[in-house]
Amino acid sequence: MVKLAELERFYKFKNIQSGCPTCGKSSWVLADAPDEQTAWSLASVREDGNAVFPSPSVPVIAMVCDHCYTLKTHASLPIREWLKANKA
Repeated sequence: MVKLAELERFYKFKNIQSGCPTCGKSSWVLADAPDEQTAWSLASVREDGNAVFPSPSVPVIAMVCDHCYTLKTHASLPIREWLKANKA
């Protein structure tokens, strides 16, 4: 799991602005995963409404604005790889 401090380090290195696109505040909270072995992901769905199992998905880091509750996601795999290559 990526910690908030690690994500902030990634933001600083990449010069990413952390302000919320909805309210402009910069107070984010990582969305808690259901447990230590589970990560959030964006699942794909078929446009015709039929289910596909297993559903292709993209693992994400989910963040919630602590002011207006806007949800923001990042693809987690490339960030985790960057963190491994750029240890603090």
